[in-house]
Parts: sequence; structure tokens; C-alpha cells
Amino acid sequence: MNRSLARFERLKRVFLVADEFSAENGTLTASMKLRRHTVEDRWRKEIEEMYAQAEAAGPVTATE
Repeated sequence: MNRSLARFERLKRVFLVADEFSAENGTLTASMKLRRHTVEDRWRKEIEEMYAQAEAAGPVTATE
């Protein structure tokens, strides 16, 4: 998947959540658009940990 993307577009870290995004739990609007602020607020700790780990690991090198 990453091979066809520019370097800045490539996935470097992934965090999977058990919760499904939906309008009922407030993560999506009624028209199924992501409520970015809600998602960020709900998983702020995990997002910050991901960025801290990436920063500590240093630059990502191409493995292609």
C-alpha cells in the first residue's frame, strides 16, 4: 500500500481502536463525516504516545 504514496503520505504508525465510529457514539456526524475533535479528545493519550514513540525512534528509512 505504501509503495505508491509519496514519503510524507506513507503510514508510519497505526493505532486500532475497538470502538466502531458511529453517529450514535459521537465520532461521526449524521452524514458520516468524521468528528475530528471528538476523536482526538477521546484518544488524545494514545495519539500523543504514538507521536512520542515515533520521535524517540528517529527518522523512518525507506525499506523498498
